[in-house]
Parts: sequence; C-alpha cells; structure tokens
Amino acid sequence: GHLGPRRSSTDNLQRMFLSGDGSENQPPTLTNIGKAEMTEILSHVENGTGDKNYVIIDVRGVEEIMMGTGTMSEKVQILPLPQITMMAA
Repeated sequence: GHLGPRRSSTDNLQRMFLSGDGSENQPPTLTNIGKAEMTEILSHVENGTGDKNYVIIDVRGVEEIMMGTGTMSEKVQILPLPQITMMAA
C-alpha cells in the first residue's frame, strides 16, 4: 500500500566531516557540514572526481536507514554507532 511521502530525515541530521593531512602528530579535524556539502562530496565519490581520499561512513543503524531515507549511496560504508562504541570498548 501507499505509505505516504518519504521522510527526509537527513535534512535535520548533523553531519560531521573528519579531515586530516595524514600527519600522525595532529589529530584529524572535525567540521560540521550541511546537506549541500554532503551532496557535493557524495557526487565526487560516486563520479570519481575531486578528492580521492574520501571515506563516507553512515553511522545509522540498519533499521534507522530503512525507516528513514534509505542508503545514501552504494559508495557509503554502513557502520552503526553502537558497533563503533563496542569496538572502542
């Protein structure tokens, strides 16, 4: 049946951009980015253009992804936040 319009929950999510220069002496920088910047980065990753060093990780759980907007891209790795915290413990 018809479930209504898909929610665009990513519009309200805070996106973080982690960058570093490969130097082990300095921790990477964490920067907030908006939807336009995230869309641009995804476009570069999918098209193989721009910076080749992007790794995009979706930290939402599988259920959250399926109930929300779905996967961001086939190029995005899914690593749910609870799994990350378990690995850090």
